[in-house]
Amino acid sequence: MRRIATAVATATAATLLATTAAQAAPPAPAQPGAVQTIEAAQIVLEQLKSKGEVTDQLVVDTLDPAQAARYQKLLDSGMFDAMFRAAEQSNQFSASDVRLSMTLAALTNDDADIDAILNITAEDIAAAIEWQTETSGPEKDGMLKPQWEFNWGIATGTLYLNRKETRNARDAGYIVALAAGVCSAGFPICFPITAQAGGIGIAAARYYEEGNCVKLKVIGPTLKPERHKKGQRNCK
Repeated sequence: MRRIATAVATATAATLLATTAAQAAPPAPAQPGAVQTIEAAQIVLEQLKSKGEVTDQLVVDTLDPAQAARYQKLLDSGMFDAMFRAAEQSNQFSASDVRLSMTLAALTNDDADIDAILNITAEDIAAAIEWQTETSGPEKDGMLKPQWEFNWGIATGTLYLNRKETRNARDAGYIVALAAGVCSAGFPICFPITAQAGGIGIAAARYYEEGNCVKLKVIGPTLKPERHKKGQRNCK
């Protein structure tokens, strides 16, 4: 019995020592270049905004090398050029806001995702968006149904996403790139949507899991995500 008690005491002491050591050990640092959550990325964006004007150099100096490389890739792609030009004429957003959008994408996407969203070109969007009115008729026979449909009214418009694009829209970086691509295509939606990207992503994920799609209603400089039911328009 004495031997058993001694063994138990020894094991208990070893467990306590291991537990104490584990608690004392500092948490492992985040891996450089790791994809961040939208919440973690927003903290970085707030830090950048607190420093005044957001410049490319400030962003690159703030991010780690891998993240900075993703940002530079987005900058060099030209995808955001039209949005930068729009910022020069807008009283609603500035070039700093555009850079914050790009930073969000660089933080929340890995290298493969950055390559994927850079495939959203102005030419593809221009060829795939359909302008419609409440009285528009059916498509002509032989015309391919566009991947994107855009319905623009006097005050509002609606961008309809299909299932594939709804799946992609779960990612905040994709939403940022989509806004830039539509702006580049020359359509009357030209503003960064950094603050809305997370909420749109959450809504897109919910509708996608339901088997539906998401549609983005344009109201001024905001995009409101709404349910786009499967089987309607291009939701398939």
